[in-house]
Amino acid sequence: MKKRIGNEFWNSGEAHEAFRSDTFEEAGLHPHLARIIGGYTPEKLLDFGCGDGALLPALDPSLEIGLYDPNLASARLAAQRSGSPVTRVYEDLASIRQDYYDVVVLSFVLICFPGKEEFLRALHQIRSALREGGVLIVAEGHPCFRDRQFVGHHVNYPPDAPFNYNAPFHEFNICLHGDEKDVEFYDYHWTLSDTLNTVIRAGFTIDAMHEIADSDYSGHKANPFFPPYLVICSKKQTSS
Repeated sequence: MKKRIGNEFWNSGEAHEAFRSDTFEEAGLHPHLARIIGGYTPEKLLDFGCGDGALLPALDPSLEIGLYDPNLASARLAAQRSGSPVTRVYEDLASIRQDYYDVVVLSFVLICFPGKEEFLRALHQIRSALREGGVLIVAEGHPCFRDRQFVGHHVNYPPDAPFNYNAPFHEFNICLHGDEKDVEFYDYHWTLSDTLNTVIRAGFTIDAMHEIADSDYSGHKANPFFPPYLVICSKKQTSS
């Protein structure tokens, strides 16, 4: 069963259906993402756009966790999945602690922004939340391979309108392959250069990039040729 949901569903109760369907992301990406996060040895982490907190069980339980999502109901659900003894839910952007977090994670949030200015506003907020030298970690579907089939998802590009990497911010219809049913919704295509240049413009320096390979899951064979996920790590520039 496939359910077609508009992009605005991230702020609705229907978002939980997509979160429940994306079990491969939890199995195929989150262990890698947790190791990347752990490499920076943080003590305090903010999950910005946390959804229902699917990443949290993979993290070091000793971390102090901050959670923000425009869907407050999702953020409150996320708090229930946290193994941290200190978990704080922020009800709005203004309440997020400033100059405080060692790492901020932005996982599958970029593709919800229809243009650079929206992303830039979020990055400025994130930069304010990070301590000097703190790290922003952006995890997304790999923008170079949107038209490839992966274990966890595929994108529906019609034959008369194939994937055009060079057309930034076009809407695409993504299908998550769930254990029980598939879920479809819209996101926005960001080129790699637009992503990196906007992060740099916001006052970060690129520290590392990781391409996460596809992997077998629940009887489904991985795509051996292309990585489904890209993780970009950048550091808050110190004040001069």
